Amino acid sequence: MDEFTDLDELVDRYLRDEQYDKPNIGFPSRAAGTSLFRASRQWEKEDPDEVIGSAEMAAMEGAFASLTVEQETILRLDAGYRAKGIHRIDTSGVDAVKKILRRLLNNRGIVV
Repeated sequence: MDEFTDLDELVDRYLRDEQYDKPNIGFPSRAAGTSLFRASRQWEKEDPDEVIGSAEMAAMEGAFASLTVEQETILRLDAGYRAKGIHRIDTSGVDAVKKILRRLLNNRGIVV
């Protein structure tokens, strides 16, 4: 098991969530005011895993915003390689960026 396994899983989940959190482009499918009229969820109990997950994703968003374009590109390429099962021989640059990301997450209260 790699020292960055937990961090890799968090990066993968963040990138997967990021794909589905894009703004809609074009005309809306319903009137803008109708989104205000939905059922009240104030009495529903929140799932603790969901709350923790959203806090982690918010921290990931902030950490990714703190990275340089090159560092972010390295993480995205590494995640793509892992998803395809491609093992890289030289991972020193990737490991350096993962250490920076881990420090940024620790500063935001997420221990990885």
